[in-house]
Amino acid sequence: MESSSCKTITTREMTISIEDLDKGMIIGKDIVVNDTNILVKEGYKIKNEDTIRKVQRLLQQYNVEDVFVKIEEEAAIEVKIPETDKVPQDKEIIENNVEKKDFSQQAYSKILEISNKKDAELIDRLIPDAKKNITEKMLLLFNNADASETNSIEEDLRKSMEVINASINVPQLLEKIKMTDDSLFFYSYSTALTAYMLGNWMGWDQKKRENLYITAMLADIGMLNLPEDKRRREQWANEDSNEYYQHVIHSQRLLTKCSFITTDMLKGILHHHEKYDGSGYPRGLTGKSIPLLSRMIYIADLYTFYTVSKRYNALYTINTIREHHLREVDADIFFTLSKRISDYFIGQKFQSRNPELAEGRIITIDQGTGSTVFDQTNMNVYVQQKDQSIVSIPLNSFCRDNVEFI
Repeated sequence: MESSSCKTITTREMTISIEDLDKGMIIGKDIVVNDTNILVKEGYKIKNEDTIRKVQRLLQQYNVEDVFVKIEEEAAIEVKIPETDKVPQDKEIIENNVEKKDFSQQAYSKILEISNKKDAELIDRLIPDAKKNITEKMLLLFNNADASETNSIEEDLRKSMEVINASINVPQLLEKIKMTDDSLFFYSYSTALTAYMLGNWMGWDQKKRENLYITAMLADIGMLNLPEDKRRREQWANEDSNEYYQHVIHSQRLLTKCSFITTDMLKGILHHHEKYDGSGYPRGLTGKSIPLLSRMIYIADLYTFYTVSKRYNALYTINTIREHHLREVDADIFFTLSKRISDYFIGQKFQSRNPELAEGRIITIDQGTGSTVFDQTNMNVYVQQKDQSIVSIPLNSFCRDNVEFI
């Protein structure tokens, strides 16, 4: 009989002061203020000192003093293995007898549950190649490489658009990929695909849509000038925020060397964080004085921020933009996004923490009886529950029920 060492993980749960937050701790339940606003989601892991300071500052702003956390502890134990019970070395060993989903080793087509063989092959080739090639070329641009090394990024960007031509529901694709990839590439890819769809919904021709896509893909290349753990505005103290705002200027300067980037595209990049009410940067432009490309990208970026960084579902994101950002966005563009995005989630499966609505599928979303295009009065989501019964739920309630699309 031989002995073997294996690892076991135990979890301790406790409530602590926010001053006692430490690396490796996991938020044990959603930290909610005003009954609806989630400051930090359950499962968020404190990775480093910068994350500790970021979470502490956020919670202090809302006078949150204590948090419920989980602490995972790993220990090695000796296990006696009879000869007949030995596990071959090439077999997968599952910790704690629970199989955990590891998306990192799966093909994208499996993660996305794409049954069409042609589309599956496209996705499995397209996304990994695009991520590798575009990321490498962006780093070359950032490091002032010779134009002969970077010019092919235009071809890489155009190839990455091929996903739009497949018979794939792009918003649903982004909903699933966001759970497996939190890279700068995927954030930019999500923003660019959303911007492209917006251009399509607004009747733009192919050339304009492609320029919009490329502009959105490269708009945040200046982020490479910032520390990797400080590429979101909320990670900066107010007195240091100007350094963060400079990334749009870095982006524009880096891209002037690219022959395929037009003057209008450069303006679109420089101003893609301007807000309709004048509260944006770097110039504080207002209304229609903001370039149209910038207004399109700002809404696409805002949508991506909530769906990717905050992990909100698409409908909750639209509701959040309507409630908290309506003065910042071009109303016509936002109305187009709001009206069209819901159409893409008909048939979408979901799960909810509301025990009365644990799991189901969206059948349709009605248009309500509001007096303005942004008034969601009496808008309802019709869902089919696991027992096949169909129920009607007010859209605002559905958005706030912590619904996750699956």
